Amino acid sequence: MYNIEGAFIPTINGTKDSETTKVTTPPTENGFQKAIQIALFIFIPIALFFSFVMPVLPEDILSPYSDYGSTVLNAIAVSLGIVAVLVYSKGEFQTVGLSITLYLFLYMLASIIWDIYDQVLQVNPFPSAADVFWLAAYVPLTYICVSTLIKYHEYSNPSRTLILYMVMFFVAILIFVPLATSIINTDSSMGDKALTLAYPVLDLFLLILIGQLVGIYWTGKLAVYWTFIMTAIIFELSADIIYTYMENYDIYYPGSLSDSFFFMASFFFIFVFFTVILAKRYSAIYGLEPEGKYDIRHVFLVYPNGLLIAHLTTPGTKIVDVEIFTGMLTAVQSFIKESFQLGESSGGLDRLRYKSLEIAIERGENVFLAVVVDGRVTDQLHKKMHAVIDHVQQRYGPKLKNWDGDMAHVAGVKDVVGEVFAA
Repeated sequence: MYNIEGAFIPTINGTKDSETTKVTTPPTENGFQKAIQIALFIFIPIALFFSFVMPVLPEDILSPYSDYGSTVLNAIAVSLGIVAVLVYSKGEFQTVGLSITLYLFLYMLASIIWDIYDQVLQVNPFPSAADVFWLAAYVPLTYICVSTLIKYHEYSNPSRTLILYMVMFFVAILIFVPLATSIINTDSSMGDKALTLAYPVLDLFLLILIGQLVGIYWTGKLAVYWTFIMTAIIFELSADIIYTYMENYDIYYPGSLSDSFFFMASFFFIFVFFTVILAKRYSAIYGLEPEGKYDIRHVFLVYPNGLLIAHLTTPGTKIVDVEIFTGMLTAVQSFIKESFQLGESSGGLDRLRYKSLEIAIERGENVFLAVVVDGRVTDQLHKKMHAVIDHVQQRYGPKLKNWDGDMAHVAGVKDVVGEVFAA
């Protein structure tokens, strides 16, 4: 989705045009958004009811409900995960979807093994083979968090990132120290103590990573399904920390807050895959691929010698000296090519950044297009600009080969350039 407020007012050589063109959202994107809103309206009350109804259940129902409920939900999530990966077998979701599905599968196996030890064999499940699968489940979860942070690290603000790390690390210490102290002071063996401590350490580490992912999410670089991935992981890790506390202080009981949080996590993992399947159904790129949040401020169509052909702006945008700006862009591109001895076939500069502003550049045979955005330029924007360049070349190519600056030869070009605003 493109966050463009209101309408845009095209201007050519600084003169305002009387037309105001509204920016609309494609029907597929609108349909997807409405479907998600309706689904959430139904889903959230159901998830809350089945997750937090446990304290009022009869004793004979509560125990099996608490023991097996999240396992059943995880099995449903794994099934939907397989379907989602099969129907959308390319792009970023393929790796993320496979990792989440593997995590849920390992977690489900661990829960089943735990129940076999506890219910069938009537022996203490800790430590047991279940712990092997639970610890293994952290691997795909950690992988998707770390790989996503590495992929989009350039979009995080260094100072804010440092502050967030410090705050979350401080909170993690506040949670971990009293828990670790109580675990160390138990009569358990050193191996049992180490295994018990491993879970909150991994949980808190992942929560710190999730905090960083939330920061990247707000830059618009993560797709919609990440909303529910992060929500599910936060519920899952919080539930595990609460469970460790309650078990260590011997106050855990079936249907406690930790169980409710485990249920909520499973429900949100289900919704992750439901979102992807729904987005595929509507062919909604917004739901499947990362899409930056940005406001388009200026669009410039420029002749190679720096002569401005068209300039479009959005309402409220600060006026710039378009001749100086386009001359600067032309000079910078020429300077880089000459300095690094790059040939014409090498392409050229395609992106500049200054604080919150970014400039995306696409070149054609006879023109280049520059778009100034407040936010982060995306690959989708570059594709759209490339399509506009192709349209301009197709329609005005012969006239632009030896263009003398006469605007009559490119009448209507502002309408073509305005396509970059289309959602």
